[in-house]
Amino acid sequence: MDVLMSSLSAIPAPTPVYIKHETFYFADVYFVFEETLFKIPQLYIQESPVIKAALKTEPSAAGDEQNERTNIKGNGTFQNPFICSDIEKGAFVALLNVLYPMRFNKNSYPPLLTMDWIKVLDLSFRWKLDEVHSIAIHHLTRKKLDAIEKLELANKYGIESWIIPAIKELVEKGERITAQGAMRIGVELALRIAHSQGEAKGRSNPEADLVSQPAPIDPIERKFEDLVPNTRKARKGSPVSVVVRQGPAIDFLEKDVQQPAPVMSKNKQPSWLKKC
Repeated sequence: MDVLMSSLSAIPAPTPVYIKHETFYFADVYFVFEETLFKIPQLYIQESPVIKAALKTEPSAAGDEQNERTNIKGNGTFQNPFICSDIEKGAFVALLNVLYPMRFNKNSYPPLLTMDWIKVLDLSFRWKLDEVHSIAIHHLTRKKLDAIEKLELANKYGIESWIIPAIKELVEKGERITAQGAMRIGVELALRIAHSQGEAKGRSNPEADLVSQPAPIDPIERKFEDLVPNTRKARKGSPVSVVVRQGPAIDFLEKDVQQPAPVMSKNKQPSWLKKC
């Protein structure tokens, strides 16, 4: 009898079965960057539709294709963590340094370097974390970025508010845009800015004013308003979308500078020159 009771007491009690709350039950998500394992609450990252889709991906052929398209492998578990081979560990750490304070105090963020905020800008754009993307834009706006870098970032991450101020800075300084700078912002835009620099230089030359009285020069905002469609809508009183653009902010065809000039009549000008 004692042996039977001892055997019965050795049987573990059944594990209680609970129903997970549909809203307030948060799991952890596992990531690996450069052979370093991260475990973060799913709540912090699930606002990203990219991560949310990856969490729902089933281990099937279709799921593998989806992971390849998003450059995310795995399903976020400890056994099979998300692996993002094209993202630096430092970029993910910078993103977490912004995500965590957002949950407690949105006005307090660690003193990230400019390069770290650019990493946050990039990763939040790729993972479609719109609020983090806006925060990164806000902080980078206060940093000392040169005009070429601002135009490059504005085009890549859809930041319209940086375009006109950066163009104005380049026109007012009058410094020649290097070949490398032209490649970064686009050859056609570089040509348009160079044309405006020449006009501004001629207008500021008193000797040129004595020789001739040129026609009034349109403001920079008017000359380059085709690059900022939301600004143009606001000027006309049309509703403006505040959704972060998932694509280039500067929409124009980049042309090869080695391309021969098109044949045209005396009264016809190339399309890019008309915009200047």
